Amino acid sequence: DVCRSQQGEWYGPAPDNPNPLASCCDVKNSDPALANLKMLPVSSWAIRNASFKLLQKQVSDRTRPPDFPTTTVTEFYLIDEAAPIPRLDRSDSDTFANNLLPNGADPSTLGPVEKKNFDDLAAKLATIFASEVPCPGDGNLDKIVNGDDLVKWAYFKTLAGGKSSWYDFPSDGLYDGLTDDKDLAVIRQNMGTNCLSKQASTVR
Repeated sequence: DVCRSQQGEWYGPAPDNPNPLASCCDVKNSDPALANLKMLPVSSWAIRNASFKLLQKQVSDRTRPPDFPTTTVTEFYLIDEAAPIPRLDRSDSDTFANNLLPNGADPSTLGPVEKKNFDDLAAKLATIFASEVPCPGDGNLDKIVNGDDLVKWAYFKTLAGGKSSWYDFPSDGLYDGLTDDKDLAVIRQNMGTNCLSKQASTVR
């Protein structure tokens, strides 16, 4: 219902869908006509300076069913802010596709200037990752578990019968894609937690 309410075409189990598919990888593999269908990364992160941009993303390997494991792809771009057309990591034009690590090349193959910038950006990205602390029960991402999370959990619980994953917290390390009573239990268990103080101590 959530998918269709946003004009999507639902491919999973449903009473009116006789041939459900389990994942977007299965969708892409189901028909040769969909071979050029672009799949978004599972997750991605980027950081840049004035001349370079480092991008890391986790992509699903659709050639390895049934689990379709993810692999981390690292891209490194030469960029600038030249007017009127800056050089960016744009995929719609080869002129701007300046990936210095094509096809997963080893960063050690970069030139000395490029390698120094790569290492600096990679270190800064790692520092950002290290500063993030888990905050179970915080669904609105304000790093505090409080009554606002209860209110918003109730909203998403009623949205399409809880078939929204916005307030879905992992159970045993896994997400079930639903906002349900298990997620309410996580909120109540962590009620009053201020993860901002945890994050501050981690950064120090």
